[in-house]
Amino acid sequence: MGISKQLSLGWQTYSEAHQFIRQHGLYKLFLVPVFLNIVLFSLMVWLGIAWAGSFTDTIYSWLALDQANWGSFNWLTEIIYWTLSLLLGAIVFLLYLSIFRYIMLILIAPVLAYVSEKTEELATGNSYPFSLPQLLKDTWRGIQIAIRNGLTEVLLTIILLLASFIPVAGFVTPVLLFLVQSYFYGFSMMDYYFERQKLSANESRNLILRYKWTAIGNGSFFNGMLYLITLLSATLPLVLALLAKFLFIIPVLFLSILPIYSVVAGTLAALKINQKPN
Repeated sequence: MGISKQLSLGWQTYSEAHQFIRQHGLYKLFLVPVFLNIVLFSLMVWLGIAWAGSFTDTIYSWLALDQANWGSFNWLTEIIYWTLSLLLGAIVFLLYLSIFRYIMLILIAPVLAYVSEKTEELATGNSYPFSLPQLLKDTWRGIQIAIRNGLTEVLLTIILLLASFIPVAGFVTPVLLFLVQSYFYGFSMMDYYFERQKLSANESRNLILRYKWTAIGNGSFFNGMLYLITLLSATLPLVLALLAKFLFIIPVLFLSILPIYSVVAGTLAALKINQKPN
């Protein structure tokens, strides 16, 4: 399966997921992620902004720019301050996107494991009688995958951020960051199904690597929405301060339900991959 077909499979299954969720009335599964993500998203945004501002002030003081007297060029100190602030803010933003994604996946892993199992059952008729030990096993594997992928992604994000300072390489770094983050997220969503097929973590990793563009397609939808909504949430207050505070809950709610869509889409994609001859 070529790159275009794999990407198409990753994206197409989101449309199928919407129809699937509506057809089977799975909306009640949104409640837990919505509650957890409102708390988590708000907390991490507040901590990220506070840290970036505090660290910028520390660097500014350490460089003694707050006491510098450059005469008619004092305006340069303000430019340096805001450049530092924007740079640190961008770094925090990118790391935040990676960390938030996996903390969220860890917290709602039991829900995602159940949704993936329910999706397969409804789509294929394969019945999985409820088993608490099996659910806990699926949940623990999901948490392990999320932690490993999260640490790997953060490491690659730091490396790519450093590489962005290299001439020319800086132009492709944002694209590579997006692809890396999308792949690992899609990996997590598809692995729930492969775990039920008794594939080991390494076997699942190798299979998903063969269909990496399907995983990227799955992850890119969530990742794109996460970037877009976070940017809008950060910039909207500058334009509509009071209204933005009220509307802040809307993107948070949207981000809360996206993982459910992702795991349904990931399971449907994995089912189609599993039906293909090796």
